[in-house]
Amino acid sequence: VEGALYVGTETGLNRFIPEEGSFHHVWNPSDSVSGLLNPFIFTLETDKAGTIWAGTEFGLGRIIWDESSQSAQIHTFRINEGTSSELLRRSLVESICITADQENILWIGTRVGLKKFICNPRDLAASSFENIVSKDLQELGELYIPDIYEAEDRKLWIASFKGLHLFD
Repeated sequence: VEGALYVGTETGLNRFIPEEGSFHHVWNPSDSVSGLLNPFIFTLETDKAGTIWAGTEFGLGRIIWDESSQSAQIHTFRINEGTSSELLRRSLVESICITADQENILWIGTRVGLKKFICNPRDLAASSFENIVSKDLQELGELYIPDIYEAEDRKLWIASFKGLHLFD
């Protein structure tokens, strides 16, 4: 991750190397059977350990770049709730916020609300999503969360199409 710029597009993930002035595909649907469930990347965040988190149309991707092999380990987490017809809409990850003081916890903004993702790095299958019910957002009838920001006081600011909301 050091010195490289990662760019998520609608066709996959690319890595820009400034010294070379060139882009390299980290992942796209034509070069891998495993990886992200969908190539359209809406948002990217990097945590303190250098893990890249990608928000896609079908869920959340965890990407660890291995410099020595010049390859990525990719694991996808699906937000599995609702009926199959709702799955696509519910899985679209619009925003990711990695809080400074809580390791392995990500706040996920979707088109149907706020999720808390607890990653278990020792056993990825044991990782889980928790649906966060916010009275303020429910009263407004607004569940589309396009952005999340953690302020210096560790409180979360949740953006929606109906305004900005404080969540603590």
